[in-house]
Amino acid sequence: MQINDFLTWQMLAGFSCMAAAVGVLTQFFKGLFDKLPVRVPTRAVSYIFALVLLFGTTYFTADAGASEYFLCPVNAVFVSFSSNGAFDFIKSLSDKGDGDA
Repeated sequence: MQINDFLTWQMLAGFSCMAAAVGVLTQFFKGLFDKLPVRVPTRAVSYIFALVLLFGTTYFTADAGASEYFLCPVNAVFVSFSSNGAFDFIKSLSDKGDGDA
């Protein structure tokens, strides 16, 4: 694997890689959304990133018809929920501070 092949559309098409990418993007960019005059919930930001990545992945990896694109908003819910849940779990472990899981 070359360094420029760290993240490909084919790898991003997998559920776990998609959830990880959405989690990283959400945490990286959520500070920008906090500066807007209107409060945007982090879960909405996560859903937007999941939706954009799913549409992109569907476009670049599949010979997709309309049915695949109609499923993107539904799949974005699952990706966003799993990404948010993983972040909440890691945060709860780090908040304990005493090393107990």
